[in-house]
Amino acid sequence: MTAILTLSIIFVGCEKQELTKTTDVEDLDLSTYEHEVFFFIDNIQATDFDGYPDGLMIVVRDILDKENETIITENYGFTSEEGYVNFGIENNYPLKEELDYVKQMRTYIVENGVEEYYENNGELPEGYIEFEENLHEAIFTENKNIPSLLLGLLLAEKKWGFGGHWIAFVKTWPVMLPGWDNDVSSYKPIGLAGVVSFYGRTFYRDRLFTKVQWAEKWYNMSWYNCDNALSSWFRI
Repeated sequence: MTAILTLSIIFVGCEKQELTKTTDVEDLDLSTYEHEVFFFIDNIQATDFDGYPDGLMIVVRDILDKENETIITENYGFTSEEGYVNFGIENNYPLKEELDYVKQMRTYIVENGVEEYYENNGELPEGYIEFEENLHEAIFTENKNIPSLLLGLLLAEKKWGFGGHWIAFVKTWPVMLPGWDNDVSSYKPIGLAGVVSFYGRTFYRDRLFTKVQWAEKWYNMSWYNCDNALSSWFRI
């Protein structure tokens, strides 16, 4: 396998200006809101997720209560893939497609030694980007039943968008930029609605949670017990 791009420019070239540095910080109004958190395990309300296995499949959605100036975070954990998929079907979330995408990507990554190649060379192997873009297109973009107005993410190294920033318009991010692995404390969706799948290791390993996005506001990763834990992600 032959390397074609170095990590620092690995995502540039698929779309114009996919990665741009920015120092703009906006929409900090939610920092004054109260924050309430609720947990559900297999659709039954629980105190938290403590005591459950690491493989608990989690989907998170935030509800903005403007009248009471409160953000309500609902964490839904599922002990089975069937329950997770059914929750997606009931709420029109593309969770089945998300799982299909990850399974096919992981098969390709393992069979082609992508992780080992990246660890040894600091680069993605030839053919990887093309395969991932084509698969993402086939599963999500070509599926007209999956509406999405999410264009990208703005990542920040501190809460509420403070610290260094990177704005990413790419749809998939199998590895982080140098210095950003496990160093994201908040993020802001670019676009009005969509779904993002977050992982604690490179190449979509160690699922953290899947987030249903609803507004262009700053979200703190600590709300989801994932501060400084992000290593890869993709948007739907």
